[in-house]
Amino acid sequence: MPQPAEPPALSPGATARRLGVAVETLRSWERRYGLGPSGHRPGAHRRYTPADVALLESFCLLVGEGVPAAEAARSARDTQHERRARAAQPPHAARDARSAPRTASTPGSALPSQAPQPDAPQPQPQPQPHARQRHTPRPQALGQRAPDSLDNPIRAARAGGGETLPIGRGGAPSARGLARCAIRLDTAAVLDLLERALARQGVVGAWQETIEPALRAVGRKWTETESRYVEVEHLLSWCATVALHRVRAPDPGGDDEARLSARGALLACAPGEWHSLPMEALAAALSERGAPVRMLGPAVPEAALRRAVERTAPARIVVWAQTSRTADTALLSRLALGRPAAVSPAGPGWSGHLPRGMRGLMSLAEAVAACCPRGGATTAGP
Repeated sequence: MPQPAEPPALSPGATARRLGVAVETLRSWERRYGLGPSGHRPGAHRRYTPADVALLESFCLLVGEGVPAAEAARSARDTQHERRARAAQPPHAARDARSAPRTASTPGSALPSQAPQPDAPQPQPQPQPHARQRHTPRPQALGQRAPDSLDNPIRAARAGGGETLPIGRGGAPSARGLARCAIRLDTAAVLDLLERALARQGVVGAWQETIEPALRAVGRKWTETESRYVEVEHLLSWCATVALHRVRAPDPGGDDEARLSARGALLACAPGEWHSLPMEALAAALSERGAPVRMLGPAVPEAALRRAVERTAPARIVVWAQTSRTADTALLSRLALGRPAAVSPAGPGWSGHLPRGMRGLMSLAEAVAACCPRGGATTAGP
Protein backbone atom coordinates (compact mmCIF):
# COMPACT_ATOMS: atom_id res chain seq x y z
CA MET A 1 0.00 0.00 0.00
CA PRO A 2 1.41 3.45 -0.85
CA GLN A 3 2.17 5.51 2.22
CA PRO A 4 0.39 8.89 2.57
CA ALA A 5 2.56 11.84 1.70
CA GLU A 6 4.08 13.69 4.63
CA PRO A 7 2.56 17.19 5.06
CA PRO A 8 4.99 19.84 3.84
CA ALA A 9 7.07 21.78 6.34
CA LEU A 10 6.06 25.39 6.91
CA SER A 11 8.13 28.52 6.65
CA PRO A 12 8.46 30.79 9.72
CA GLY A 13 5.94 33.20 8.21
CA ALA A 14 3.34 30.48 7.57
CA THR A 15 3.90 29.02 11.05
CA ALA A 16 3.52 32.45 12.66
CA ARG A 17 0.26 33.06 10.78
CA ARG A 18 -1.08 29.67 11.85
CA LEU A 19 -0.32 30.40 15.51
CA GLY A 20 -1.45 34.03 15.34
CA VAL A 21 1.88 35.48 16.48
CA ALA A 22 4.71 37.49 14.94
CA VAL A 23 7.75 35.90 13.30
CA GLU A 24 9.88 37.66 15.92
CA THR A 25 7.95 35.75 18.55
CA LEU A 26 8.97 32.42 16.99
CA ARG A 27 12.60 33.49 17.10
CA SER A 28 12.21 34.54 20.73
CA TRP A 29 10.68 31.17 21.64
CA GLU A 30 13.57 29.41 19.89
CA ARG A 31 16.18 31.45 21.78
CA ARG A 32 14.51 31.31 25.20
CA TYR A 33 12.85 27.89 25.26
CA GLY A 34 14.42 25.87 22.43
CA LEU A 35 11.15 25.65 20.48
CA GLY A 36 12.68 26.02 17.03
CA PRO A 37 12.61 23.80 13.95
CA SER A 38 13.82 20.36 14.95
CA GLY A 39 15.73 19.65 11.73
CA HIS A 40 17.29 23.05 11.15
CA ARG A 41 20.87 23.12 9.88
CA PRO A 42 23.10 26.21 10.06
CA GLY A 43 22.91 28.20 6.85
CA ALA A 44 19.68 26.56 5.69
CA HIS A 45 16.19 28.02 5.67
CA ARG A 46 14.08 27.30 8.73
CA ARG A 47 11.22 24.91 8.14
CA TYR A 48 8.72 23.78 10.78
CA THR A 49 7.56 20.17 10.47
CA PRO A 50 4.04 19.12 11.53
CA ALA A 51 5.54 17.83 14.79
CA ASP A 52 7.21 21.20 15.38
CA VAL A 53 3.91 23.00 14.79
CA ALA A 54 2.04 20.60 17.12
CA LEU A 55 4.64 21.30 19.82
CA LEU A 56 4.17 25.05 19.41
CA GLU A 57 0.38 24.70 19.51
CA SER A 58 0.62 22.77 22.79
CA PHE A 59 2.93 25.45 24.15
CA CYS A 60 0.51 28.23 23.15
CA LEU A 61 -2.41 26.40 24.75
CA LEU A 62 -0.58 26.00 28.06
CA VAL A 63 0.54 29.63 28.07
CA GLY A 64 -3.05 30.62 27.35
CA GLU A 65 -4.11 28.70 30.45
CA GLY A 66 -1.77 30.81 32.57
CA VAL A 67 1.16 28.39 32.81
CA PRO A 68 4.56 30.17 32.95
CA ALA A 69 6.23 30.07 29.55
CA ALA A 70 9.34 28.08 30.54
CA GLU A 71 7.25 25.45 32.31
CA ALA A 72 4.81 25.31 29.40
CA ALA A 73 7.73 24.60 27.04
CA ARG A 74 8.96 21.76 29.24
CA SER A 75 5.49 20.26 29.53
CA ALA A 76 4.86 20.48 25.79
CA ARG A 77 8.18 18.73 25.05
CA ASP A 78 7.46 16.02 27.65
CA THR A 79 4.08 15.35 26.08
CA GLN A 80 5.61 15.13 22.61
CA HIS A 81 8.35 12.74 23.80
CA GLU A 82 5.73 10.51 25.41
CA ARG A 83 3.70 10.35 22.21
CA ARG A 84 6.79 9.50 20.19
CA ALA A 85 7.70 6.75 22.64
CA ARG A 86 4.24 5.21 22.35
CA ALA A 87 4.35 5.44 18.57
CA ALA A 88 7.77 3.72 18.49
CA GLN A 89 6.50 0.67 20.37
CA PRO A 90 6.02 -2.47 18.20
CA PRO A 91 2.37 -3.33 17.57
CA HIS A 92 2.52 -6.50 19.68
CA ALA A 93 3.68 -4.51 22.76
CA ALA A 94 0.41 -2.64 23.03
CA ARG A 95 -1.56 -5.84 22.37
CA ASP A 96 0.37 -7.71 25.08
CA ALA A 97 -0.15 -4.84 27.50
CA ARG A 98 -3.89 -4.93 26.92
CA SER A 99 -4.06 -8.69 27.38
CA ALA A 100 -1.90 -8.76 30.53
CA PRO A 101 -3.79 -9.72 33.71
CA ARG A 102 -4.80 -6.79 35.85
CA THR A 103 -3.41 -6.46 39.38
CA ALA A 104 -4.14 -4.16 42.24
CA SER A 105 -1.67 -1.63 40.88
CA THR A 106 -3.16 -1.70 37.39
CA PRO A 107 -5.50 1.25 36.79
CA GLY A 108 -9.06 0.14 36.27
CA SER A 109 -8.82 -3.19 38.06
CA ALA A 110 -11.77 -3.91 40.31
CA LEU A 111 -10.11 -6.48 42.56
CA PRO A 112 -6.46 -7.51 43.13
CA SER A 113 -5.53 -10.74 41.38
CA GLN A 114 -2.90 -11.54 43.98
CA ALA A 115 -2.43 -10.24 47.51
CA PRO A 116 0.96 -8.56 48.08
CA GLN A 117 3.48 -10.42 50.20
CA PRO A 118 4.14 -8.77 53.56
CA ASP A 119 7.95 -8.68 53.14
CA ALA A 120 7.99 -7.91 49.45
CA PRO A 121 9.05 -4.36 48.53
CA GLN A 122 6.10 -2.35 47.37
CA PRO A 123 6.44 -0.58 44.02
CA GLN A 124 6.92 3.15 44.32
CA PRO A 125 4.47 5.36 42.42
CA GLN A 126 5.95 6.65 39.22
CA PRO A 127 5.62 10.31 38.33
CA GLN A 128 2.95 10.87 35.72
CA PRO A 129 3.89 12.69 32.54
CA HIS A 130 2.59 16.19 32.10
CA ALA A 131 -0.90 16.25 30.65
CA ARG A 132 -1.94 19.28 28.70
CA GLN A 133 -5.49 19.50 29.99
CA ARG A 134 -4.63 18.89 33.66
CA HIS A 135 -1.35 20.72 33.97
CA THR A 136 -0.96 22.60 37.26
CA PRO A 137 1.87 25.09 37.78
CA ARG A 138 4.17 24.52 40.73
CA PRO A 139 2.96 26.46 43.77
CA GLN A 140 4.97 29.51 44.75
CA ALA A 141 5.46 31.01 48.17
CA LEU A 142 2.92 33.61 49.23
CA GLY A 143 3.69 36.88 47.48
CA GLN A 144 6.44 35.31 45.32
CA ARG A 145 6.14 35.11 41.55
CA ALA A 146 7.60 32.47 39.31
CA PRO A 147 10.75 33.74 37.58
CA ASP A 148 9.32 32.88 34.15
CA SER A 149 5.85 34.24 34.88
CA LEU A 150 4.25 36.31 32.14
CA ASP A 151 2.91 38.75 34.73
CA ASN A 152 5.98 40.89 34.02
CA PRO A 153 5.07 43.19 31.09
CA ILE A 154 8.56 42.86 29.54
CA ARG A 155 8.46 39.07 29.63
CA ALA A 156 4.88 39.14 28.38
CA ALA A 157 5.88 41.28 25.43
CA ARG A 158 8.69 38.87 24.59
CA ALA A 159 6.37 35.86 24.77
CA GLY A 160 3.64 37.55 22.75
CA GLY A 161 5.71 39.31 20.12
CA GLY A 162 4.96 42.72 21.64
CA GLU A 163 1.19 42.24 21.14
CA THR A 164 -0.24 41.71 24.60
CA LEU A 165 -3.24 42.91 26.57
CA PRO A 166 -2.29 44.56 29.89
CA ILE A 167 -4.38 42.75 32.48
CA GLY A 168 -2.15 43.96 35.33
CA ARG A 169 -0.49 42.23 38.24
CA GLY A 170 -3.74 41.87 40.15
CA GLY A 171 -5.53 40.07 37.31
CA ALA A 172 -6.50 36.45 37.60
CA PRO A 173 -4.50 33.88 35.58
CA SER A 174 -7.66 32.99 33.68
CA ALA A 175 -8.02 36.62 32.53
CA ARG A 176 -4.40 36.78 31.41
CA GLY A 177 -4.75 33.49 29.53
CA LEU A 178 -7.95 34.69 27.89
CA ALA A 179 -6.24 37.90 26.81
CA ARG A 180 -3.31 36.00 25.28
CA CYS A 181 -5.61 33.74 23.28
CA ALA A 182 -7.73 36.71 22.15
CA ILE A 183 -4.70 38.68 20.94
CA ARG A 184 -3.78 35.65 18.78
CA LEU A 185 -7.37 35.54 17.45
CA ASP A 186 -7.53 31.91 18.57
CA THR A 187 -11.30 31.40 18.61
CA ALA A 188 -11.23 27.76 19.71
CA ALA A 189 -8.92 28.48 22.66
CA VAL A 190 -10.95 31.54 23.73
CA LEU A 191 -14.19 29.54 23.72
CA ASP A 192 -12.54 26.70 25.63
CA LEU A 193 -11.21 29.03 28.33
CA LEU A 194 -14.54 30.83 28.64
CA GLU A 195 -16.53 27.63 29.03
CA ARG A 196 -14.16 26.30 31.66
CA ALA A 197 -14.25 29.59 33.57
CA LEU A 198 -18.07 29.59 33.51
CA ALA A 199 -18.21 25.98 34.70
CA ARG A 200 -15.65 26.56 37.46
CA GLN A 201 -16.58 30.05 38.69
CA GLY A 202 -20.21 30.45 37.69
CA VAL A 203 -21.42 33.33 35.55
CA VAL A 204 -20.88 36.11 38.10
CA GLY A 205 -17.42 34.90 39.11
CA ALA A 206 -16.30 34.29 35.53
CA TRP A 207 -17.55 37.72 34.49
CA GLN A 208 -15.83 39.57 37.32
CA GLU A 209 -12.54 37.65 37.35
CA THR A 210 -12.05 36.55 33.74
CA ILE A 211 -14.28 38.14 31.11
CA GLU A 212 -14.58 41.76 32.26
CA PRO A 213 -10.83 42.23 32.99
CA ALA A 214 -9.97 40.94 29.50
CA LEU A 215 -12.57 43.23 27.91
CA ARG A 216 -11.23 46.23 29.83
CA ALA A 217 -7.71 45.37 28.68
CA VAL A 218 -8.89 45.34 25.07
CA GLY A 219 -10.51 48.74 25.61
CA ARG A 220 -7.30 50.18 27.05
CA LYS A 221 -5.30 48.76 24.17
CA TRP A 222 -7.81 50.18 21.71
CA THR A 223 -7.39 53.64 23.26
CA GLU A 224 -3.59 53.49 23.46
CA THR A 225 -3.15 52.39 19.85
CA GLU A 226 -5.72 54.75 18.31
CA SER A 227 -8.41 52.29 17.27
CA ARG A 228 -6.25 49.24 16.64
CA TYR A 229 -7.22 45.80 17.99
CA VAL A 230 -10.87 46.28 17.07
CA GLU A 231 -10.81 42.76 15.63
CA VAL A 232 -9.63 41.43 19.01
CA GLU A 233 -12.52 43.14 20.79
CA HIS A 234 -15.04 41.80 18.29
CA LEU A 235 -13.72 38.24 18.54
CA LEU A 236 -13.64 38.29 22.35
CA SER A 237 -17.15 39.77 22.58
CA TRP A 238 -18.55 37.25 20.12
CA CYS A 239 -16.95 34.33 21.94
CA ALA A 240 -18.23 35.59 25.28
CA THR A 241 -21.75 35.88 23.86
CA VAL A 242 -21.60 32.33 22.49
CA ALA A 243 -20.34 30.94 25.81
CA LEU A 244 -22.95 32.83 27.82
CA HIS A 245 -25.75 31.61 25.57
CA ARG A 246 -24.78 28.02 26.40
CA VAL A 247 -25.37 28.50 30.13
CA ARG A 248 -28.42 26.61 31.24
CA ALA A 249 -29.84 25.75 34.64
CA PRO A 250 -30.80 22.16 35.45
CA ASP A 251 -34.33 21.40 34.30
CA PRO A 252 -36.54 21.94 37.35
CA GLY A 253 -39.48 20.12 35.80
CA GLY A 254 -42.99 21.25 36.59
CA ASP A 255 -45.73 22.82 34.50
CA ASP A 256 -44.49 24.61 31.37
CA GLU A 257 -47.50 26.94 31.42
CA ALA A 258 -46.71 28.05 34.97
CA ARG A 259 -43.08 28.56 34.04
CA LEU A 260 -43.94 30.73 31.05
CA SER A 261 -46.41 32.82 33.07
CA ALA A 262 -43.98 33.45 35.93
CA ARG A 263 -43.14 37.11 36.47
CA GLY A 264 -39.43 37.45 36.04
CA ALA A 265 -36.98 40.02 34.78
CA LEU A 266 -37.20 41.81 31.45
CA LEU A 267 -33.80 42.87 30.11
CA ALA A 268 -33.27 45.36 27.29
CA CYS A 269 -30.76 47.83 25.98
CA ALA A 270 -31.91 51.43 25.66
CA PRO A 271 -32.96 52.68 22.22
CA GLY A 272 -29.85 53.21 20.12
CA GLU A 273 -27.66 51.21 22.52
CA TRP A 274 -25.86 48.32 20.80
CA HIS A 275 -23.55 47.20 23.62
CA SER A 276 -25.57 44.24 24.88
CA LEU A 277 -22.87 41.92 26.30
CA PRO A 278 -23.44 42.94 29.97
CA MET A 279 -27.13 42.13 29.57
CA GLU A 280 -26.17 38.79 28.05
CA ALA A 281 -24.15 38.10 31.19
CA LEU A 282 -27.10 39.06 33.43
CA ALA A 283 -29.47 36.84 31.44
CA ALA A 284 -27.04 33.92 31.75
CA ALA A 285 -26.60 34.50 35.49
CA LEU A 286 -30.37 34.50 36.04
CA SER A 287 -30.84 31.42 33.86
CA GLU A 288 -28.11 29.70 35.85
CA ARG A 289 -30.19 30.27 38.99
CA GLY A 290 -33.42 29.09 37.39
CA ALA A 291 -34.95 32.59 37.47
CA PRO A 292 -37.37 33.46 34.66
CA VAL A 293 -35.84 36.04 32.35
CA ARG A 294 -36.68 37.57 28.99
CA MET A 295 -33.86 39.18 27.02
CA LEU A 296 -34.84 41.62 24.26
CA GLY A 297 -31.31 42.42 23.11
CA PRO A 298 -29.68 45.59 21.80
CA ALA A 299 -31.26 48.89 20.70
CA VAL A 300 -34.86 48.11 21.67
CA PRO A 301 -37.25 50.86 20.49
CA GLU A 302 -39.30 52.39 23.27
CA ALA A 303 -42.62 51.34 21.74
CA ALA A 304 -41.47 47.72 21.51
CA LEU A 305 -40.15 47.78 25.07
CA ARG A 306 -43.43 49.17 26.43
CA ARG A 307 -45.43 46.54 24.55
CA ALA A 308 -43.23 43.80 26.03
CA VAL A 309 -43.83 45.23 29.51
CA GLU A 310 -47.60 45.21 28.95
CA ARG A 311 -47.59 41.63 27.64
CA THR A 312 -45.35 40.03 30.27
CA ALA A 313 -45.92 42.18 33.40
CA PRO A 314 -42.35 41.64 34.62
CA ALA A 315 -41.35 41.99 38.23
CA ARG A 316 -38.17 43.83 37.26
CA ILE A 317 -37.20 45.84 34.18
CA VAL A 318 -33.48 46.37 33.60
CA VAL A 319 -32.47 48.91 30.96
CA TRP A 320 -28.81 49.07 29.94
CA ALA A 321 -27.06 52.21 28.65
CA GLN A 322 -23.34 52.22 27.90
CA THR A 323 -23.06 55.95 27.19
CA SER A 324 -24.87 59.10 28.28
CA ARG A 325 -26.02 59.55 24.68
CA THR A 326 -28.38 56.57 24.97
CA ALA A 327 -29.32 57.09 28.64
CA ASP A 328 -32.71 58.82 28.47
CA THR A 329 -34.04 59.35 31.98
CA ALA A 330 -37.44 60.30 30.57
CA LEU A 331 -37.72 56.76 29.22
CA LEU A 332 -37.26 55.38 32.73
CA SER A 333 -39.98 57.63 34.08
CA ARG A 334 -42.41 56.60 31.36
CA LEU A 335 -41.72 52.92 31.97
CA ALA A 336 -42.26 53.25 35.72
CA LEU A 337 -45.42 55.38 35.44
CA GLY A 338 -48.38 53.37 36.73
CA ARG A 339 -46.46 50.13 36.69
CA PRO A 340 -46.00 47.83 39.67
CA ALA A 341 -42.71 46.65 38.25
CA ALA A 342 -39.39 48.06 39.42
CA VAL A 343 -37.36 49.82 36.77
CA SER A 344 -33.60 49.49 37.26
CA PRO A 345 -31.15 51.41 35.09
CA ALA A 346 -27.83 49.63 34.57
CA GLY A 347 -24.60 50.68 32.93
CA PRO A 348 -22.21 53.64 33.09
CA GLY A 349 -24.45 55.77 30.90
CA TRP A 350 -26.84 56.40 33.81
CA SER A 351 -24.17 57.94 36.05
CA GLY A 352 -25.91 61.32 35.87
CA HIS A 353 -29.27 62.36 37.32
CA LEU A 354 -31.86 59.58 37.76
CA PRO A 355 -35.58 59.88 38.47
CA ARG A 356 -36.41 60.24 42.13
CA GLY A 357 -36.41 56.97 44.07
CA MET A 358 -34.62 55.08 41.31
CA ARG A 359 -31.22 53.52 41.96
CA GLY A 360 -28.81 52.32 39.32
CA LEU A 361 -27.28 48.85 39.28
CA MET A 362 -23.49 49.14 39.43
CA SER A 363 -22.33 45.54 39.01
CA LEU A 364 -23.45 42.16 37.74
CA ALA A 365 -23.68 40.78 41.27
CA GLU A 366 -25.88 43.71 42.31
CA ALA A 367 -28.13 43.21 39.29
CA VAL A 368 -28.51 39.51 40.06
CA ALA A 369 -29.40 40.31 43.66
CA ALA A 370 -32.01 42.85 42.52
CA CYS A 371 -33.62 40.38 40.12
CA CYS A 372 -33.36 37.43 42.57
CA PRO A 373 -33.80 38.99 46.01
CA ARG A 374 -34.10 35.58 47.68
CA GLY A 375 -31.57 33.77 45.50
CA GLY A 376 -34.23 32.12 43.34
CA ALA A 377 -36.78 33.00 40.70
CA THR A 378 -38.35 36.45 40.81
CA THR A 379 -42.09 35.99 40.76
CA ALA A 380 -43.42 39.08 42.48
CA GLY A 381 -42.90 42.81 42.45
CA PRO A 382 -40.64 44.64 44.90
